[in-house]
Amino acid sequence: IKAFINNQNTNNVITKNKENHTGHMTTANGPTGTQTLTYPQLLKHINQTNITLIKIDTDGYDHQILSTIHQHYSINHEDLPIIFFEFQTYDNTQGPKQPNRHHKEQESLKTAEDLLNTGYDHITIFDNFGIPIITTNDINHLASIVKYTRLAQTIGNWNPAFYHDILLHPPQHQQALTQALKNHVPQP
Repeated sequence: IKAFINNQNTNNVITKNKENHTGHMTTANGPTGTQTLTYPQLLKHINQTNITLIKIDTDGYDHQILSTIHQHYSINHEDLPIIFFEFQTYDNTQGPKQPNRHHKEQESLKTAEDLLNTGYDHITIFDNFGIPIITTNDINHLASIVKYTRLAQTIGNWNPAFYHDILLHPPQHQQALTQALKNHVPQP
């Protein structure tokens, strides 16, 4: 499948950063670009409904994908998949001091909260090096960590983490995820 996943059907293109290493997605002008699918359209296209794990790493575009996943599971009360995604609140082409970053941060937090309220038990927040910071069921913990990171990057010119990775725990996988996290972090 050659398609982007989005909360609406559009044609999109990837705009690369100055180093040409990464970029962000924007809506294409006219019929050029790559088609987007919503999450339900993707499931229909692959003829699959029982998804166990979703991994998203789109350098700041995760919110739009998570939004269409939330829309699907808020209507279809199937078993929730484990979702592991990158929580980055700025586009790589603009950097941490992106002018509308606070707005993007609020949208992303709202989507994460909506997903948590869809039936997920907990979230685990990691720094971008893979070290777990906290497992919680309170979205305010994520909001505080994200705010701290933004302030450190924009006021202090210091990067405690470039972004955070988030693991959403569905109830049916809670025991396995708890054990996996214990195995992930070596004990002294």
